[in-house]
Amino acid sequence: MQGQGIKDLIINSIKIGYRHFDCTADYKNKNEVGEAFKEAFDTGFQISINFTALLQTKRNNISGSSLKLNIQSAINGSSNKLIIFTSIFVKRENLFITTKLWNSNHGHVVEACKDSIKKLQLDYLDLYLVHFPVATRHTGVGTTDSALGEDGVLDIDTTISLETTWHAMEGLVSSGLVRSIGINNYDVFLNRDCLAYSKIKLAVNQIETHSTAKQKSITVNS
Repeated sequence: MQGQGIKDLIINSIKIGYRHFDCTADYKNKNEVGEAFKEAFDTGFQISINFTALLQTKRNNISGSSLKLNIQSAINGSSNKLIIFTSIFVKRENLFITTKLWNSNHGHVVEACKDSIKKLQLDYLDLYLVHFPVATRHTGVGTTDSALGEDGVLDIDTTISLETTWHAMEGLVSSGLVRSIGINNYDVFLNRDCLAYSKIKLAVNQIETHSTAKQKSITVNS
């Protein structure tokens, strides 16, 4: 989804309580998502809360409410209906924002991360993931073009190891650009390799959950 549609979706999602947003370069909508975040942080939005049920059960004392906001109350008709209209301002620390390193940027980790932060209009990321455990030929920061070789097959960049990429990811944490790092679509063997060579351990291994591909070997029970 792109354009105004994704911007409206983000705003409405925040309104109803969503706080984790998982982005990626391949969705090609970071600019619109960033505009939505900025609007939420800077201008807020108005929502209405119907306290009718509380009034009907004589639990209508909201003086101790956690809504520490500018509240304008409207009592509809008799005292058995109360609707509160309030402006909600979401702070950056209220959201958890994830995005991912695209395949063609394994050798340009810092630049790709900064590009994502700029497009999302943020100061930092909560979580940054290596999207796929494969490096392809670089086609420019901010693009997700799939570079193909002369044979029409994906042009793999064999000069960049996953270990090199991971250590660059660790540098993002040290510099404060991201709070945590992780991996995406790694199998159990690549997962173990990452745990072996990492100085900063992965916070997340994001995998697909599918009824016909359960990947029990990398499922962790908490």
